[in-house]
Amino acid sequence: MPPLPLPGQQAREADLAAAMQRAAALKTDYCALLQREVQALQQQCRQHEARVEELERQLAEVVSQQQEQQQQWQAHLQAQQQEQVGEEQQKQSHHHADLLQQQRQQHGFLLGP
Repeated sequence: MPPLPLPGQQAREADLAAAMQRAAALKTDYCALLQREVQALQQQCRQHEARVEELERQLAEVVSQQQEQQQQWQAHLQAQQQEQVGEEQQKQSHHHADLLQQQRQQHGFLLGP
């Protein structure tokens, strides 16, 4: 014959079984909640990655445009400098020709302009 249960033992065992069922249900609910949070975070991560890729693309485009503008500006400056050098050389050449003309006139050599 099995031993007789202690007074209130069946009630405590029933309470314990009910508590374990509630704990299992809470664990299931909590796991489901965590899975939803993980999915939401993964979605946010994908959105952020897409945004980063878009920003990187835009940055590369801006850098490319700036490099192109810089090259155009440098070409413009070089052309301007070459023009100024050419003008300066022309002025010096005219000045040298004027000096030669003056020397010729001073020495009486009038050979033309």
